[in-house]
Amino acid sequence: MRPMAVSVVCLALTACSPKTDDGSLSQEPADAPKAVEPAPLAPPAALPGFSGAIDARGTEPFWALQIRPEGLRLQRPDKPDVTAANPGPRAEGDAAAWGASTDALQVRLRKAACSDGMSDREYPMSAEVRAGAETLTGCADATS
Repeated sequence: MRPMAVSVVCLALTACSPKTDDGSLSQEPADAPKAVEPAPLAPPAALPGFSGAIDARGTEPFWALQIRPEGLRLQRPDKPDVTAANPGPRAEGDAAAWGASTDALQVRLRKAACSDGMSDREYPMSAEVRAGAETLTGCADATS
């Protein structure tokens, strides 16, 4: 092609190219689909009845667990406390769980009438706590 013909073809292509708001040439064809920004992810919905401060306890062996927004803390006689961050509960069927299977502290609470076996008190939740290889069972309730 001759130089003049090349210039005419380039000019024709430039004239057909879409322009941006500032007048510069767009890199995309006018009929190209526009990218859609993904909607921001919503925070996970709180699990009803499993948010806020919760205390769990068990007997034989005795233990106590505190679930607070700032973290989890398991206390047992003659053993060091076990603490963990509180990322919030996740739903597992009809239960709420804290901690992954690889974490040193894992907690599962289920809404079910529970008795600690030593008092006449009824708790609204049953609790299962795993600390290392030890599994503890007991009852839980929101703190007042």
